[in-house]
Amino acid sequence: DGMRNSLVVLLQTEESFVWKFKHPTIGDAYGSILRNSSELMEIYIQGSSAEELVDTITCGNVNIQRAVVIPKKFYPLILKKLEQFKFSTRHKTESWSIWAAKRKLYYFLANRCAKDFLELYIETHNSLLDFLERPDLYLEYSPDVRLVIRLNKFGIFPEGNRLRFIKTISDYTVEGSDFHIFENEDLQNIFTENEYKNLKRKVREKFMPNLSDWRFDRQSEYSSSSSAREHMEPHLDSLNLLKKIFARDKYKKEIDEQIDLIHNWIAETDENRSEDLLPRKKLETKSTREDFVESRSIFDDVDE
Repeated sequence: DGMRNSLVVLLQTEESFVWKFKHPTIGDAYGSILRNSSELMEIYIQGSSAEELVDTITCGNVNIQRAVVIPKKFYPLILKKLEQFKFSTRHKTESWSIWAAKRKLYYFLANRCAKDFLELYIETHNSLLDFLERPDLYLEYSPDVRLVIRLNKFGIFPEGNRLRFIKTISDYTVEGSDFHIFENEDLQNIFTENEYKNLKRKVREKFMPNLSDWRFDRQSEYSSSSSAREHMEPHLDSLNLLKKIFARDKYKKEIDEQIDLIHNWIAETDENRSEDLLPRKKLETKSTREDFVESRSIFDDVDE
């Protein structure tokens, strides 16, 4: 606490408070000291949580600025620390905590680890390769996909796993569930040239003739809790991506027609939704006293 606002500052994130070096150069100097002292490096690793380590270290030099580079001799110690990383302390519910921990671990492996560490990690976690064969949807945001790209780039993603991985990606694409393959060149490079051509052919033959049904299915899932435009925006993005991929294809005209139909549906649905959300006018009520019009005077029965 005596270093507060001098060497370090306490920052508030959405879920907790974290200590950070006040100046980046302090972190660089600290990393330099650790690299030159095996004893201090071991103390640093042992005294830090696995969640802190994956945010601050790299296993090998992967050209990340202000990271503490862990030498190869400490890889076994890092592996032991990673075994402890089952839950994220930044999430309160158990399911979210497990999910976040796995996600952070995969990002660490995909972005902050050199080839020799990844080889060692795979040796001790061989089941990881089988798990990576079936990444979840929303491939654009998947750390699994990033890790596969990294392993494949280093030539350490086995052929059998690679074939099953590209089958999963191909199935997502042909089903119309995820077209990320068409905008990520690194992901495309996991495919051979013939495999990628074959994927495009399957999309053309099996998916493109069903564009209308695909649009209708998405529209039928609409809930008025969001706007129609928000609901269909991912669909429009996918159609515009397909339009680029099949720019010279006979289905280009069909894609344009589907885009127009979606825009028309959005306009009509959002207009109806706006009308439904308008506050209803309260019925004006008048008091009986104000509405009552007397037809006779109270003096009518009084003799003059």
